[in-house]
Amino acid sequence: MHVDSYLKKGTTHHICEDYVLTGMSPYPHLIVCDGCSSSPNTDVGARILAHSAQCVLAECAYGSYHFDASEFLRMSINRACVVADSLQLDRLALDCTLMLVTALEPTEISVVIFGDGSLFYEEEENTHIVSLGFSHNAPLYPSYLLDIGRHKKYNQLSVDAHQTRRHYINGVLKHDNSHPIVKNASLGQYFVFDPTRTKYVGITTDGAESLCSKNGNPTKLSDAMSAFTNYKLTPGPFVKRTMKRAMKDYAAQNIENTDDIGIACLMIRDK
Repeated sequence: MHVDSYLKKGTTHHICEDYVLTGMSPYPHLIVCDGCSSSPNTDVGARILAHSAQCVLAECAYGSYHFDASEFLRMSINRACVVADSLQLDRLALDCTLMLVTALEPTEISVVIFGDGSLFYEEEENTHIVSLGFSHNAPLYPSYLLDIGRHKKYNQLSVDAHQTRRHYINGVLKHDNSHPIVKNASLGQYFVFDPTRTKYVGITTDGAESLCSKNGNPTKLSDAMSAFTNYKLTPGPFVKRTMKRAMKDYAAQNIENTDDIGIACLMIRDK
């Protein structure tokens, strides 16, 4: 297995509010966080949350607790809160999405997404993209667990809001809701994959959907992800190589990402 990642600041942002961590110890894992642009210091908050989640994952490895998606979320955001408080940061800095891919078991790849973003994978020679979003562009951030009042207010303001899902297979949008969601986790979605049937699994922030030309014509998510996953060689920084090549090609077409992009991939079987 190999892991790699890539970050790119959006053209409308002064600082990148996405953050990515990858590693092979204690388990192969990817962690991606996307800070809310309307909350203060979420570039710092995304880093705090990602490192907190990585620490919780390590505790799971050493037998402190059995992995559970909802418990992972609770422990990660609570640890991040302690760090933010110690730095005298407003807890709004933790208004970030949290996405995890990990191979906790040799027979299972687990993916958990709290907030919006996309999951992408190749299974039995078919490429898939599962895009998770929220109507009104208002994700339910894990940080809402820290404040009952904010959580309640969000629920009241988003009575008409709902989570949206789009599933593409080989670039074609499916309308049969045939995505591999196993069950709901607290505030999020939980997926499980069989590594014997899957070549790679990755996650990306919603910045992957922000590509557009200078005159405002958007790039389809399926087209962007086709370029972003056109892996030639997988040893080494395979995601960085592929993303730099893709972004260079898009720049030549006067296409840019207006939002930050944070993307990571776990390559299970080499190309």
